[in-house]
Amino acid sequence: MKQLILISAVIVSTVSCVERTTPNDSLETKEVESDSSSLGQTDRIEDLISRSFKEDSIEIIEMNPFFYFKSGNFINSEENHILYFEENGDRYDLNLRTQIDDELPSVGKLDSLEISLVQFDIRFFDFNFDGNNDIFIRKSASNGYVLERGYLIEFKPELWKLEIREEVSEYANFAPLPEYKMVYAEKLLESDSGAFNFIGWTYFKWESGKLVPAGEAPDEKLRLTH
Repeated sequence: MKQLILISAVIVSTVSCVERTTPNDSLETKEVESDSSSLGQTDRIEDLISRSFKEDSIEIIEMNPFFYFKSGNFINSEENHILYFEENGDRYDLNLRTQIDDELPSVGKLDSLEISLVQFDIRFFDFNFDGNNDIFIRKSASNGYVLERGYLIEFKPELWKLEIREEVSEYANFAPLPEYKMVYAEKLLESDSGAFNFIGWTYFKWESGKLVPAGEAPDEKLRLTH
């Protein structure tokens, strides 16, 4: 396995507060002032859910206090989904709902997630190659050679369920490789002597509903780049 020496550090970043909306009669995404920010959390979420029926997409990211809401075709191109967080003590519950006619049933929920107010990011990729995007929530990012760690969350639409892939919780920098039905990930390792750290990488495949190491890169081109 090719190795890269790394001195690890912690990066401190900030995230600006912004609301992005796309009205149904416009294809242009624009930044606007949030007109619901003065409401309590529950009322604000309900207000945004009502707006989501009229607007193609909404995304709000706020820090201190933390608030995140997203609606639109971010899970797949055919269905309107809504994702938001609710406070649960010093943690947050993640909710995913889908629009079926005029109803918004829950299709997945995760309780008591840790959210980093300085490192938070959320991304949507199809990690299990079923045609629906899954979710990555960043909890931390190192400096230098960046290792982004967090929750890799699989969406199981047939079960209306979200599931954290705990078997890869120690890994970072996830990237789906749809051509090979594999997931690439990296991990900080320590040399045998303990004198330095280095980056190791692994290719995962899906087996019995879990991500398991698949061994070497699936072809020579990938082996040469890692």
